[in-house]
Amino acid sequence: MYRTGWKIWYLPMNRKVRRKLGGVSWFRNLIRALRQRYVRLKYRIPHVHPTASLYPRQQFLSADLVAHEYAFLAQNCHVGANVELGRYVMLGPSVLIVGGDHEINRPGIPMIFAGRSEVATKTIVEADVWIGANAIVMAGVRIGRGSVVAAGAVVTKDIEPYSIVAGVPAKKIKDRFDTEEERRRHDEMLDQPPESGEVCTLRA
Repeated sequence: MYRTGWKIWYLPMNRKVRRKLGGVSWFRNLIRALRQRYVRLKYRIPHVHPTASLYPRQQFLSADLVAHEYAFLAQNCHVGANVELGRYVMLGPSVLIVGGDHEINRPGIPMIFAGRSEVATKTIVEADVWIGANAIVMAGVRIGRGSVVAAGAVVTKDIEPYSIVAGVPAKKIKDRFDTEEERRRHDEMLDQPPESGEVCTLRA
């Protein structure tokens, strides 16, 4: 604690001001927009939509990342080459989407010097997918719209829409919706122009 009286008064006062300003929607949206612009410039990712939310503390983001409206990447995500994230996609902390693999079939050259293979097939995460913390997605797979990937899962093959998968390798454990009517209604929503809303974010 600071000993001088003005500093003891200033710190809580500063928090009060920040709280009040944070409650003003236009100010909160302005700060968020400026922060996201800084993140896009920092990581040189021009194909990320302005409404996408990316934590500044990212481990690695490939420059060719495509992220659509309201995509959300938590801290320490590692996104390799040739990846596209649909609208409303959420990546939890430390999600890894793998890029090209090391070349392993070049005799006489250590793998560390052999380079990486090109990612021939795009990795696509369709709209409204939630990938939990520490999950791994292998290059070239497609995760169908509305799916949920459990924390720690390893996705090695395509996932059907509206599936909930878990495990190593990831396997379907249930459908997200119980009825076809619920699925149809959600499909209709996702086929409409993107909706704005309050993005849920991690709290410190």
